[in-house]
Amino acid sequence: MVDQERVLQITKDIFSFADTDGSGALDRDEFKSAIAKMITDHGMNAITEDQMNEEFSGLDVDGSGTVDENELQAFVAKLLSATA
Repeated sequence: MVDQERVLQITKDIFSFADTDGSGALDRDEFKSAIAKMITDHGMNAITEDQMNEEFSGLDVDGSGTVDENELQAFVAKLLSATA
């Protein structure tokens, strides 16, 4: 079981780190930066660039080219579950 408080804290930390343009959403490059930081800082399983692109596309359901904090939170929970 994934600790929801941990998921929320990691999401907030990673999102604020990666949202370099302050738009309130992560573009594909910012998303990749966020994932790399999560893997490094939180001991999560590494994923390939193809997997990152696939995950981004899956999270970007509206096709806007960005992922918001709530969408990132779902992905953080998924990664934490995979490492638990």
